[in-house]
Amino acid sequence: MSWRRPCVLVDGYNLLYRLEGARAGGGGWAARHRLIRELERTVGLIAERVTVVFDGRHGAVADVGDSLVEVVFAHPPLSADAWIERAVRAAAEPQAVLVVSSDRLVRQSAEAAGAVTMGCSEFLELCSRARRSQPPPTPPPGRRFGPSLGDAFPT
Repeated sequence: MSWRRPCVLVDGYNLLYRLEGARAGGGGWAARHRLIRELERTVGLIAERVTVVFDGRHGAVADVGDSLVEVVFAHPPLSADAWIERAVRAAAEPQAVLVVSSDRLVRQSAEAAGAVTMGCSEFLELCSRARRSQPPPTPPPGRRFGPSLGDAFPT
């Protein structure tokens, strides 16, 4: 079975803790940005669209910039878990949705609605395998990635 799905819904703080452990701390902006940048690397490999859902009342996330990942803050009293459950139930094709969470109840609810689920560790391994199977990016003509020896010794 292919794991590529049109949509991935990620339990944000759940995956953040799995990815960063105690370093995630209170889930400040720096930690959330690192998670979002990591998830951006999966867009197109694992899914066409990735949505990460956090608990909280932060409204619009202007400082995420033009991310490929949609960032949602579930407004209280709705939790991120409840937001994900509602999104799966509202999906036209829930079987096309992959829910990423290590929370057993979130996964059971999503599966009952027809979605495919995956634990955070399993998802991170899938992302790693997907990135390894991709060829390295080729710079467009006339452009290069990063500094070169010529940058250190200009002519």
